[in-house]
Amino acid sequence: MSIAGILTAAGSSQRFGQPKLLLPLGTQPVLAWAAQALRHPKITSYWITIPESLAAEFQPVLAEYLPEFIPVIGGETRAQSIQNAIKEIEKINKYTKIVIHDAARPLAPRTVVESLVIALETYKAAVPGLVLADTIKQINTQGEVLKTIPRETLRAIQTPQGFHLNTLSLAYNTLSPDQIAAATDEAALIEQLGHPIKVIPGSSQALKLTYPADLQILSQWVSRETPSKVRLDYLLCHPREDGDPGFA
Repeated sequence: MSIAGILTAAGSSQRFGQPKLLLPLGTQPVLAWAAQALRHPKITSYWITIPESLAAEFQPVLAEYLPEFIPVIGGETRAQSIQNAIKEIEKINKYTKIVIHDAARPLAPRTVVESLVIALETYKAAVPGLVLADTIKQINTQGEVLKTIPRETLRAIQTPQGFHLNTLSLAYNTLSPDQIAAATDEAALIEQLGHPIKVIPGSSQALKLTYPADLQILSQWVSRETPSKVRLDYLLCHPREDGDPGFA
């Protein structure tokens, strides 16, 4: 089983207000943390999608922290960026599976990738999901409650996500542009093909960096008393069962 890894970093950071992935998080950029989360012995090659407008700014960070990652210029949308990376991977004609990780989730534990690799032995797609703690209600356009949805059957889906390469390629090649545009993650494309998708346990450590307040939370997790890099590496590989990042 040959597996390629894709780190998605070509987004506009519009909601954050500035390019967020090059910002410092503890002792290294956000992007470097995300790369650590994706690295796994069974992933033998790595690609990273980057925005064309920031290619010059990304290059020194890639050279220092992600030297094994092959940069691919992203498109106007996430789907276009992923397709650009897949096209480069398929040129090599070696890989049968891919793991895609959002660089905006810098502290996802590496154990998630291990679980994905195992799940992909049986399933064509696998994603991490968090159990929901809050009560979930469906509302109408006026903001009125329609019904309460049983949360036992719901999961908040994260990245990294794993796929059989030919299955994801089939989705991109056969679904309509509207179907692709409506998908908020790659797993949604596989849903439209009708394939079962395995949901593995997610992690509260995989907080998505969307707003400046999220960076403050992530910074607190990694820099309280400035724990050593060795300790941080251990915590990324051994998340606590209670969901606490354990960085304090």
